[in-house]
Amino acid sequence: MHKAEIKDYYNIYHDCKSSKASINIKSDINDNSRENNLLDILKVKHGDKILDVGCGKGIFLAEAKRWGLACYGIDISEKALSMAKQMTDACYICADVEQGIFYPDGFFDYVTCLGVWEHFRNQEVVMMEMARVLKNTGKMCVFVPNEDYILHKFGYETDDQPIVNRYSLHEYIKRIQGSGLVIEKLWKDNSHLYNLRESSGYIKHFFKILAHPFVPLLPMELSYHFMFICKKGKKR
Repeated sequence: MHKAEIKDYYNIYHDCKSSKASINIKSDINDNSRENNLLDILKVKHGDKILDVGCGKGIFLAEAKRWGLACYGIDISEKALSMAKQMTDACYICADVEQGIFYPDGFFDYVTCLGVWEHFRNQEVVMMEMARVLKNTGKMCVFVPNEDYILHKFGYETDDQPIVNRYSLHEYIKRIQGSGLVIEKLWKDNSHLYNLRESSGYIKHFFKILAHPFVPLLPMELSYHFMFICKKGKKR
């Protein structure tokens, strides 16, 4: 797809579907039953600057605004951003992130990319740009789907968007570290398996019901999504 086609797709997509809400992750660290809110995990401070890459309709930024953060969002879809501006007061830019993030080095205390990075063609450029605009003391959160998710092995597709470049846990770690970032924490998310109300067909629903009792035993490598909390590595 050409860039214009991608933009048109997401303008229609955001007109029809809800975007990402606040992210709650079931942690496999210390207490598997505890719900962790992303802003809690990042230990955000009032007045700090946060950039959400691929911010969509701004639902996550609306939550960040309530926490007292200075909010910035960037997205390719004008439709999404027009809705985001109604959702919360933030600084929004409509741009193709693969062409660069138009902020100076070390501008943000936090950078988030929640369920979006897998939809970029030039993922390396996007990751390095996110790292560039992050402060040396800042934190980055990348929330991504697992190619080795257990239901993918049974032909259950979880993403119908036009560009889907997802990887295994090992490959994500390799790519993130290759961008000069250090992974501080890693969580798994199996909300797809916990949610028995949504399936696109009877067979897929059957697989979810079959797997549901075993979700707590599912190893990290077969989980639905990963959430990486990263910081900048030391320059050599």
